[in-house]
Amino acid sequence: MIKNFIYICLLTASVSHAQLSYPPNADTEGTTAISQNSNVFVAWATGVEVVRGYIQISDPSIVHMGSNKASYGVPADAIGIPDLGAVSLGDAGTAIVTFAAPITNGPGYDFAVFENGSNTFLELAFVEVSSDGANFFRFPAHSETQTDTSIGGFGALDARNLNNLAGKYKADYGTPFDLDNIPDNLLLDKSRITHVKLVDVVGSVEAQYGTTDSLGNLINDPYPTPFYSGGFDLTGVGVINQGTLSTDDFSAVQFTVYPNPANEVLTVSLVNEDAASITLYDVSGRKVLVSSLSGSQSFDISTLNAGIYFVEIATKNVRNVKQVIIK
Repeated sequence: MIKNFIYICLLTASVSHAQLSYPPNADTEGTTAISQNSNVFVAWATGVEVVRGYIQISDPSIVHMGSNKASYGVPADAIGIPDLGAVSLGDAGTAIVTFAAPITNGPGYDFAVFENGSNTFLELAFVEVSSDGANFFRFPAHSETQTDTSIGGFGALDARNLNNLAGKYKADYGTPFDLDNIPDNLLLDKSRITHVKLVDVVGSVEAQYGTTDSLGNLINDPYPTPFYSGGFDLTGVGVINQGTLSTDDFSAVQFTVYPNPANEVLTVSLVNEDAASITLYDVSGRKVLVSSLSGSQSFDISTLNAGIYFVEIATKNVRNVKQVIIK
């Protein structure tokens, strides 16, 4: 649900009572919420693939704005620093987010996920990570919200009942995640997380439709929300601990880029491919150049601000990323 519906819930809902074991909302002392303007963020998502869910999973015949699935926003609304845009996932919808360089397991929190709720109107999502794009591992989420009664479509939640669930904090404040919270697995390289997956929590307290946390508890969050903007609204994913680039991160397209540092012109040459696409990202994840590439080509970068950039070269099946500095 987008912000249009947030104010209704403030007038009609009451916060449920539970154990209140976890950090409070973004405006309260002791919170772990991180402002999107914080200097702890070193990069932002550069790509996202979305699979929309139904606007009401218990009755797929319900239609809003011409579709029985969420349709608000576009995937690009989740790329870069959060702004006014958002992409709605719908019930059990998913988004897989990628980055110009991998996330690494460093000290403290490693990344944060942003949604567009308020301090009490919270739409939640599970968070999973992968180092190969195929095997995903979920953060152990926990909800202490009561499940005797549904909070309804505009009900209120207390952040102190929620742990390791994206959407715990209001718009412009990210919910942080620490890779240390995920058990070690041979199929997960925590030093090179290339994909972050968001899975919308279906907040029904009916076992047939609802989703459960890591302890098997149903998670009570706003439901039903039979609107085109229903479900978790992803606005961005910020990187706190960023790994180094390596050809081991991807099935690599071999290419050279020079000079590095560059000033007026950047030349990119393919080594083992005849043609590919080139995308240049700034450190916030914003695309500043997109072009086709054949052989060796030079690109005018004279209008770009000085700083760190990422050159991504991709074909249909493989890609590679290198860091460049523009003076």
